[in-house]
Amino acid sequence: MVQTGIESHQKERVLAIIEAQRQSIIAGDFTQAMFEQTKLALINQFKSSLDSPGYLGQQQFNQIFVPETELDAGRFTTAILAVSKQAVQEQAAKMQLQAIYFLKGVDTNEA
Repeated sequence: MVQTGIESHQKERVLAIIEAQRQSIIAGDFTQAMFEQTKLALINQFKSSLDSPGYLGQQQFNQIFVPETELDAGRFTTAILAVSKQAVQEQAAKMQLQAIYFLKGVDTNEA
């Protein structure tokens, strides 16, 4: 998933940058150190979310309706650390644009 905040008139420029970065990933144009750092960041982000109200609510929902999806920190860490550079490249090659959302504000000039 790619998320970014942009100004609507920059849409084409941003799409070109995103596609160039995707092509770099497909080509494997990233260091092993950057790859490992990214995996650790994902693990840390997951662990820090474990006690958030949103995560706890989602876990409660999952336990009731889809118990087979429950994922603890140990299993998540093991799974992330097992991901190879080649697997990331293969998945990047499969990525497709699905949706672009723009929010438009209203300038009320009320003081």
